[in-house]
Amino acid sequence: MPERTEFRVAIGVLVLALGLGLFACDSDDTGGTDMDDLREATVAGEGGDAADAPGTDERRDQEGGAEHSGKGESAEEASEANPGDGPEDGRDDGAGDAQGASEPDASGDDEGGSATSSEEAGEDVAGRGAEAAERAHDGRNPDAVNPYPDYQSEIYTDDGMWLCKPGIAPNYCIEDIADATEALPDGSFRPFMDDLAVDHPIDCLFWYPTVERFEDPTSLDFDNLAPMLGSIRSQAARFSRVCNVYAPLYRQVSLNNGGDRALGYADVVDGFKHYIANLSEGRNFVIYGHSQGTGHATRLLQDEIDGNDDLRKRLVSAVLIGGGLTADTFDNIPLCTAPDQTGCAVGYQAYGPNMSLSGVRAGLACTNPGALGGGKVMMRGAYFLSRGAKYSDDLGEDFTATWGLFRDFFSGECVEAPSGGQVLRIDYTEDPDDVREHFLDLDTVIGFGLHVFDYQFPLDDLLDLVASQREAKLAEGP
Repeated sequence: MPERTEFRVAIGVLVLALGLGLFACDSDDTGGTDMDDLREATVAGEGGDAADAPGTDERRDQEGGAEHSGKGESAEEASEANPGDGPEDGRDDGAGDAQGASEPDASGDDEGGSATSSEEAGEDVAGRGAEAAERAHDGRNPDAVNPYPDYQSEIYTDDGMWLCKPGIAPNYCIEDIADATEALPDGSFRPFMDDLAVDHPIDCLFWYPTVERFEDPTSLDFDNLAPMLGSIRSQAARFSRVCNVYAPLYRQVSLNNGGDRALGYADVVDGFKHYIANLSEGRNFVIYGHSQGTGHATRLLQDEIDGNDDLRKRLVSAVLIGGGLTADTFDNIPLCTAPDQTGCAVGYQAYGPNMSLSGVRAGLACTNPGALGGGKVMMRGAYFLSRGAKYSDDLGEDFTATWGLFRDFFSGECVEAPSGGQVLRIDYTEDPDDVREHFLDLDTVIGFGLHVFDYQFPLDDLLDLVASQREAKLAEGP
């Protein structure tokens, strides 16, 4: 600790010298600006830049988007030196070092006492700066308005009602999902390991699509999680690359037997309110879903967020895939048109190159996550099960991981249907030198269009978009 002690003493002396100079200046003179500069320098010296902090995780170049992980230097060092990590502990530690170097006399008029007093003021500023830097890193905002004070769900207080949630075990959005075998255009293969975590500065809340539950789908009995986990792993889990994923269980209308849709929506609202009141700590958030989950998420946005200025301010984006999103779905949440736009909505339905679009509804929106401004682009990364997937061939023995990764293999373009609605047209690359096998029949209708694989074709594009929106949202400040 000697270097930190010398730094604090130097700052204290500088504060004292500057303070003495201020007495000769008028209160409206430049002294106030100089003091602001000093505070900024003190905070920067103590806390360090978040990007340079020892705990920072570096995002892999091929994954895109800057990742900000780990605490600022002063907070981390304070926690190592003092179990009670926080600005108060930092001030106590600094005061002890200074007093050991120069003991003030009883009158408090000697130079050592003044330096100690000034040092404590500098430490106070540094402590507050470190605390603010840590909050900025992890996204907490204690000043965020909670529209559901004292709300406590009887259902979602139980960790067993969450498939994904920071701190639970197992967390199905982190475990057994990160690895893949990447197929390269020249026919070779290489391993890929994703960077999934629960220490991001924003959260993502996911509601899965209709699944085949063996139990009554309108029951809260979730003894068999397998049906839901297929969607969680293929659609939701890799968002753990860019946000902390929360995925609650909820009751559903079944594929063949109907059911009470109101029960499912009541669960969605209950889980969201519980999250905001008890789990979010004021963080900004993404709402995303698929199919039936998108229907519930869309209504949640309409009922709880679109007209609430405080919650809408925290909305990073709404990713509403495989639903009925139009430009008029919301009053205050527009369609996304740029990667750094926040508080907007993304939605599409995927169709193969030769599929009929005669049944596409009028006004259906298509926001291509890889080209929000329009045009045809290659999908940056698509993920498919190596073996045992419905509607597609096994990928082959060279795919040794559970998932196969295909970069720049599928193209995506928003095209207009006869009704005037739009869909995301998916096709294979036209590169004649690309020897990768076309393992999926893009002319086979699955639900409507390529519904089952809506998320999987442009999954990396979606993650890049959310990462860009996250950084833009954090730059806006609380």
